[in-house]
Amino acid sequence: MTDRGPAYLAFRSAATGAVPWQVTLAAFYNFSPRAVRAMAGLWHAAPPERWQAARFLAAGRAMRRVNVQLTHDHLA
Repeated sequence: MTDRGPAYLAFRSAATGAVPWQVTLAAFYNFSPRAVRAMAGLWHAAPPERWQAARFLAAGRAMRRVNVQLTHDHLA
């Protein structure tokens, strides 16, 4: 797995909160356990709320690129 792997999983799993990597493995069962285990300690670098905010920001940017205007209520 690349260095971006743990960040990708954090980005995708932030909605579950700061759960142990085993919970993430259960949710992302199609990923290699070794790849998910690489996330251990990642929540100390940045809390799930920061990853979730980044995900909403990315979604908003993607929608604006296709000329769809979203409000905070839409994203919530």
